[in-house]
Amino acid sequence: MSLDDSHKSNIVGIQTTFLELSQMLEGLSFATNKSPTFEVVCAKNEIYKGRLFSPDQCNQLKRMSEHHAYQNQIDCSWHGMPCKNIPGYIDTIENNFWQLFAELYLQYPGLRNIEFESDQEPHLVKYSVNGVTNGGHLHKDTEHKSITVNLLLSNENDFGGGGTYIKAIDKVIKLKQGEFLVHPGNLEHAGADITFGVRHLLVAFLDCEWDETKIDNMSIN
Repeated sequence: MSLDDSHKSNIVGIQTTFLELSQMLEGLSFATNKSPTFEVVCAKNEIYKGRLFSPDQCNQLKRMSEHHAYQNQIDCSWHGMPCKNIPGYIDTIENNFWQLFAELYLQYPGLRNIEFESDQEPHLVKYSVNGVTNGGHLHKDTEHKSITVNLLLSNENDFGGGGTYIKAIDKVIKLKQGEFLVHPGNLEHAGADITFGVRHLLVAFLDCEWDETKIDNMSIN
């Protein structure tokens, strides 16, 4: 199973409904052994985490991005890179993302439709002490109803510090390799500074359509 050919090059306008996803997922053989299980970080603010990739898969994805940077003479201190720019990257991760999308429909009440925010999604982010940046400022990804996914590709021992600070709960959330953090895009957050090493992330900004009658208790409003 792969994305429609008209969208594969840039994954623009990928829109799915729960019924369509159920049909697409039927009979698929995923790289992961089971659907991601969501662990509640803060129910009130709809913040969750879980696992999507194995450590070996994460290492493969890191090698693909760094090989692409080397082949194209991109400075090793690069900070951001669209996944679509890396040959084979989307094909490698797309089944995992279908799997994640299916779980998001179940996790978020009233979620009716998901699409990537732009043709730059998903994208990679790299923080390093001697790179472009070693952290991030406090910000919102969107002002509207959306979902942000941050997934740690690095081994958690490859860097010091790091994690995602979320203002609403005044807490830094740290992940293990292959784990993701999901939160509403309009929650203020920041990438905590790293103190040594390199921190690789796979990030996706998701535009969402909601059934307004079912999200009265959600933080995304």
